[in-house]
Amino acid sequence: MHHTQKIWMALAVAALLSACAPMGQQKPLAHAIDATSLQLSHGQLPHTQTEFWQQLNDPVLNQLMAQTLQDAPDLAATRARIDGAAAQYGLARSQTGPHIEADATYNRQRFSEYGMYAGLFGGQYMNSFDLSLKGAWEFDFWGKHRAQMAAAIGQQNALQYELEQTRLMLAQAVLTQYVQWQNLLRQQQVLQRRIAVQKNAAGLMLNREHAGLLAGSDVYPLQMGAHQLQAQIAQIDGQIDAIKHALAALSGQAPDALRNVQPTMWKTVPTVAAANVTADLLGQRPDIAAQRETLQAASANIKAAKAEFYPNVKISGLVGLSSIEIGNLLETGAKVVNILPAVTLPIFNSGALKAQLAQSHAQYDLQAAQYNKTVLTALREAADALSDAQATAKQSQERLAAWQLLQKASNAKAARVRAGLDNKLSMWQQQDDALAAEGLYQSALTAQRLAWVNTQITLGGGFNAAANHSESAGM
Repeated sequence: MHHTQKIWMALAVAALLSACAPMGQQKPLAHAIDATSLQLSHGQLPHTQTEFWQQLNDPVLNQLMAQTLQDAPDLAATRARIDGAAAQYGLARSQTGPHIEADATYNRQRFSEYGMYAGLFGGQYMNSFDLSLKGAWEFDFWGKHRAQMAAAIGQQNALQYELEQTRLMLAQAVLTQYVQWQNLLRQQQVLQRRIAVQKNAAGLMLNREHAGLLAGSDVYPLQMGAHQLQAQIAQIDGQIDAIKHALAALSGQAPDALRNVQPTMWKTVPTVAAANVTADLLGQRPDIAAQRETLQAASANIKAAKAEFYPNVKISGLVGLSSIEIGNLLETGAKVVNILPAVTLPIFNSGALKAQLAQSHAQYDLQAAQYNKTVLTALREAADALSDAQATAKQSQERLAAWQLLQKASNAKAARVRAGLDNKLSMWQQQDDALAAEGLYQSALTAQRLAWVNTQITLGGGFNAAANHSESAGM
């Protein structure tokens, strides 16, 4: 009992001594901005749907999106990082419990004739047989391993949110390319109709030239215009091929996989309810949630670094059998027992622990700056997206009105030609103007569709931080 009391007294003295290990002067941690400091209102933004593109009822798009979100290399890479974070958590957790291992050894040794055991075994070969169970348990009095576990969980959650952000970026890339593909096909159709109109006008001019009513130079501008429009069609063919190649790469397919695929031509444009940016955006964006989890992990790393300034208490033990004759190995007298409590004191380490703590503080400050930047960028992107959605909707309305007016003028001109009150040349010029206005209107619709896509992405694409945190906590 007297011996046991000495051991516990030594442990108590060690704990008191460790309290003297100075942490040094550390700068205050950086402040992470929040909705209150940003003076954001607590109204509700329009909440987007998960897989929001399905409301378009486009089977071609749905197939492309499903394959992209299943086979994209970026997603596979993030999933691998999540597995690595899970393994890191398992490693941190393993440090909180006892470690036990079995050991069986056989040793044959010749002893020196001049060594410590020369009188007993000098010049002899001796055998040694050992069977043992070894164990060690490090007590986590100061929460070092618990903090490491919390940091690993935070990093794993952050990667889960990064996976959601990667999905959103891939969805945006697919939708952007798809909408541009639709627009290029519409522009080609308009250009082909304009070419037909200009060829009709050029034919009329040629007839007048042959009749001696016009000089040949008067026909050249119309002929040149038709060739320029043909060149634009050829250019669009190349752009469409590039889009098909890009979509194939995004969905993990060969470049020519979409050679015979045609997009569905949407008849309507989705709309976005007008709103101001509010505080709930901070819970609707996976990139913000990822940065927040990483910041919490950095905070846990600071706790782990502080725990290094306190004593590390560890108990090691061994129980087993040892004999120089294998026949005696299982005898009671071969039993070996060893218990070793150990205390590691951070008395002098040339400033290593202080530097380690300062480094963890710096990592926290860096992450806080990154989090703040992500929040401010998200607010700007959301505000821009909502403004752009309204601006493009207004622009498409104006383009539609202009096209309709020119179409009415073209129809009126055609009526005058049928009545013999006007000439066909001016009618075809009016038709070409109306077709050019239609092309501008289609471009405006494309801008409006892209604004809708961008709004869905900047508002989180159906992500919900609270729901996703509950799911990740249950993993």
